[in-house]
Amino acid sequence: MLVEDLLLAQRLEAGALPTEFAPVDVAALVQEAADEIAPRSTAHQFVCAPAPNLPLARGDVRRVRQVLLNLLDNAVKYAPDGGEVRIEAAAQNGEVLVSVSDQGVGIPAEHLERVFERFHRVDSERTRGARGAGLGLSICQGIMQAQGGRIWAESDGPGRGSVLRFTLPRWEDA
Repeated sequence: MLVEDLLLAQRLEAGALPTEFAPVDVAALVQEAADEIAPRSTAHQFVCAPAPNLPLARGDVRRVRQVLLNLLDNAVKYAPDGGEVRIEAAAQNGEVLVSVSDQGVGIPAEHLERVFERFHRVDSERTRGARGAGLGLSICQGIMQAQGGRIWAESDGPGRGSVLRFTLPRWEDA
């Protein structure tokens, strides 16, 4: 998987990732991603809360799914057992906004932008046992940028959980 992630990161950096734009039913995709990851993490509660009448987004369904699975995997990795992982989606300012929040270790303010750097990992007592090479969020950022979207992280600090958000253009506005 590490080799696959490195190759994907190189393609994203070179602008050579093939992308097939189509209407994306984000509400359905959020539920599918949660249903896929839930059996791998029975110690967490997954809550899907897409807004009613959510418009279609413009994106590559396969890649948006990849981003969602990565964000959910991270939430599980850094959230305590028994914690809630919440996935929300809403229309906002001509875009579809997706948020994945957890009740985990949080992200120190000085690392909020850096978590998207290739190989960057927040090094603390709480995160040392977590697996990964520090490529996932960098890849997610490249995927979102290739689709005309954005991705960012929010946290009130260590021990207070985190929220990772991304946007995609609305289908009808694309």
